[in-house]
Amino acid sequence: MPTNDEFASVREQVGFLLYLRQKLRTRGPHFWIMHRFHTLGLGCWPGEDIAGLWLSLGSVGEAVPMSVAMLIVFDYLARQHFPQTAQQIVLGIKADPFYRKLGFNASIHGGRTPKISLSELRVYVQRIRRAIERASRKAGVPLDGRAVLVSENTESNRTAYRLKGTFEWVHIDHPRSNFNAE
Repeated sequence: MPTNDEFASVREQVGFLLYLRQKLRTRGPHFWIMHRFHTLGLGCWPGEDIAGLWLSLGSVGEAVPMSVAMLIVFDYLARQHFPQTAQQIVLGIKADPFYRKLGFNASIHGGRTPKISLSELRVYVQRIRRAIERASRKAGVPLDGRAVLVSENTESNRTAYRLKGTFEWVHIDHPRSNFNAE
């Protein structure tokens, strides 16, 4: 017959999983958004590039593979504090200097920001949800992509989108970010 001490590790693991489940239910998952070609001393600034996205589930981190356009939509929604319609998202991305100059620090020929249309945005929303689901399954904690990238109906019969989660931006400095040293 096993003793209580032999079950302590199992109880600890179950307790952690229950804590993680409750945290995911209330706050959503945690994501790291990697920006590269960052200029020292500045926050997120035009000219940087969105290098990738990672899903953090407790002590496990899993890459969420996405196209550049999907990363732009995710990054944009992560910065917003309220739901936005597809039209608001497309216009917001077009107006924001961060996205208009995406990748400019890395290239003498300018950035590579794809144009995102309303119809494409709706496709990207579905693809982002699937990418989150695949990454979370791979990490062993399956999530419903619709519970992370949430759709909400508005009074005008439009759908608004928002991300449910916490977000952290990690910056990789541009190799020549200390321009005065040369």
